[in-house]
Amino acid sequence: MTAHVDARCVRFARALYARGLRALPREFRASFEREMNQVFAASARESFERGGALALTSLMLRDAWDVARSAAVQHLQRRMIVDKKDSNRLVACVLLALACATLVGWVDTHTEMVQVSVVLIAGSAFAVSLIDPRRAWLWAALIGLAVPASHALVRLSSAQPSLFGALSLPYPVDSYASTFLALIPAAVGAGCGALARALVRRDRARAQG
Repeated sequence: MTAHVDARCVRFARALYARGLRALPREFRASFEREMNQVFAASARESFERGGALALTSLMLRDAWDVARSAAVQHLQRRMIVDKKDSNRLVACVLLALACATLVGWVDTHTEMVQVSVVLIAGSAFAVSLIDPRRAWLWAALIGLAVPASHALVRLSSAQPSLFGALSLPYPVDSYASTFLALIPAAVGAGCGALARALVRRDRARAQG
């Protein structure tokens, strides 16, 4: 009876592990799923024989974390980096977006005209998304969050003037939450940039056809 229960515990762990592997990309599973299941089955039997249900549970938690981490990495690589050319474009656009975000943060904390920051945010998001429309959401987030980040730095400087010096905003802000409204022009600019790139590609395809 005990051996039967032991076998059921190991089978249950193997079934859970096999189901968890479905989180991995299909191409990755096609190459490694069988081997990973075999390795886990052997480890599960060994762990249960050595330490019972507690050791088996520890193995399941450890391998579940490994599978989740591998799935995240594999999906990100598949989604974000297709080839070397795309990787180079990603790096260039990240640097450009960070430079634009730095400029947006500086302008927003040094001019009273909010409209200037809005135009700069939308224009920067448009430009970067025009270059890389697949990640327009990322460029909108990086550039739009520059305003909350710069305001947080100003607030931190007020609390710790000895570390950052005396920084102040050129205009009153009712609530820090309102600074996240900068994501709106960033999203609009990024969406327009991605749309413009799609229209350009469509026109090129029509011209070639």
